[in-house]
Amino acid sequence: MFKNRHPDLETPDSDLRSVILTLAEELGGKPALIDSPTERTLSYTQLSQPIQHFAAGLNQRGFKKDDVFATFIPNVPA
Repeated sequence: MFKNRHPDLETPDSDLRSVILTLAEELGGKPALIDSPTERTLSYTQLSQPIQHFAAGLNQRGFKKDDVFATFIPNVPA
């Protein structure tokens, strides 16, 4: 069995969208995602707009709080 040598991380009692958007306000232009092979970087600010659009699209399609949504996205370069 694998045991992590680092202490457990605190998990926010909130949805991922709210966590990321709060971080966007706090961290703004700092890197949120870095693609190692291409070195493409998205800041928290750049990440917040697509999250807002995605959430709005789900809402327009009738998704509500506590609904379950799954997606399959291959992990390959664009």
